[in-house]
Amino acid sequence: MSSGKEDLWVFISDPLHVDMKCFQFWLNGHPVSKTSQYLIDTYSKQQAFQGVDPDDIGREANDQYRTFHLLEPYLASPLSFEKHNFFHVDPSVVSELIERYFDFDSGFMREMVGRRLSNKLRDHMDDISERTRLEEGSCLRQFDNLRRVYKKVISLNHVHPSSLPVAQMLQTNFRISSKLARFVECNVPLVFVIPHAGFRRYVRVIFLVYHRFEVKKKLQFMTFADFEFLAETLLPRWTAQHVRGQTADSELDQIFSIHLHPKLISKLRDLKTLMSSTHNLVNDYATLVRQKLGKTWEDQKKLKEVEHRIYSFLKLLLNTGAALSQPKQFRDFLSNAVEFIAEPCKRIELTYTEMEDVLTEIETCFHTIAESFTQMPDRHRQQLQDSWLRYAEGMRLLILHVYDRVGE
Repeated sequence: MSSGKEDLWVFISDPLHVDMKCFQFWLNGHPVSKTSQYLIDTYSKQQAFQGVDPDDIGREANDQYRTFHLLEPYLASPLSFEKHNFFHVDPSVVSELIERYFDFDSGFMREMVGRRLSNKLRDHMDDISERTRLEEGSCLRQFDNLRRVYKKVISLNHVHPSSLPVAQMLQTNFRISSKLARFVECNVPLVFVIPHAGFRRYVRVIFLVYHRFEVKKKLQFMTFADFEFLAETLLPRWTAQHVRGQTADSELDQIFSIHLHPKLISKLRDLKTLMSSTHNLVNDYATLVRQKLGKTWEDQKKLKEVEHRIYSFLKLLLNTGAALSQPKQFRDFLSNAVEFIAEPCKRIELTYTEMEDVLTEIETCFHTIAESFTQMPDRHRQQLQDSWLRYAEGMRLLILHVYDRVGE
C-alpha cells in the first residue's frame, strides 16, 4: 500500500564563478595556454597566492574556458539565460558578460564598413585578423554578433518605414521614441539585452553596414571614429525629423529608421528641378554667397579663387541631394564631396575657418533664394527650405570633419 509520500530531490550550488580576466582573454581569442601563463605570472607576484601550485592555476584556466564554451550559446542569445536551469549566475555577472561579449573593436568595425556581411567575408577573417592584429577568434565573435544584430534589425525593418506607425516613447532608461528605436532599442534589447550605451554604437554600425559607403577612393584615411561621426551626423538629419540644439545621444534617440527620409529625398529632387528650370537661379545663389564672403574676407586672391568655384559647388550639392535615393549615389556622396569640394579648396589653401565660411554661407543664403519662390504655397516653400537646411548642414559637418586631413 502506498504511503502517499514522494521523493523530492534538491540540488544546491554556489553561483557560477567567472574570472573576468580569464573571460577577457577568451573573448580576445587567446588560447588557454596563454591565459594560463598570464594568470600564473600575475598571481605569482601577489602575496595571497604565494605557494599556490602553478598547475592548479592552469587547471582553473582550463575549467574557466570549458565554462565559457558552455555559456557561449546563452551569451549569443542572452534571453535564454532566463529559460535554462543549468547555470546559476548572478544577474550582475550576466549583465557584464553580455556587455563584454557584444563589445567590439573599432579597428575590426572599420574593416566592416562598406562590406556585405557574407559567408565569404567570414571565411576571410584570417586576413582581417592579420590587418587588425586581433586574434581570429575575436574577429569571428565580433562578426557573428554584428551579423546577428544586423539581421534582426533588418528583419524587423523589412517593411518600408513610411508605411509603419511612429514608435512610441520608450522607457526612461532607453529614451527612444522613433522607428529605429523600436527596431534597435526596443526589439533588439528584447532579444539581446545589450546595454544602452552599446546600443547607440550598434545603431551607427548598422546604418554604416546597411548603406555600404564607399571607402576605397578618397576616404581611406577615415577611421572608424570618423565613420561613427558620419552616422551620428546623418541619422538624425537625413533619416528623421531633426530637432536642433540637442546632444548627439538625444538626437540618436529620435531616429525613425536606417533608411533616408522619403520626404527629404522628394523635396531635394523637387528643389533640384526648380533650381535648374528657373533661369539664372543657381547663378543668383552663387552670387549671393560670393557677396556674403566678400564682406568678411580680406584675402582678395582667395576670394577670387573661391568665386570661380561656388557655382560648381552648388551644382554638385544640388545633384547629389537629388540622387540620394539611388543607393550607388548615396554610397559615393561623401567621396564625391571630398573630391569636388574639399580638395579644390585645399589646393587654393583655404583654411578650416575659410572652408567653414563657404559652407555656412551656402547654407544660410538659401533663405533669401527661397523667398523668390513666390509661385508656390508657403507650406511647400518652407518644406523645401527645411529639407535643404537639413541636407546642407549634414554636408557641412562632414566636410569640415575631414577637411584638415584631405590630401594628406
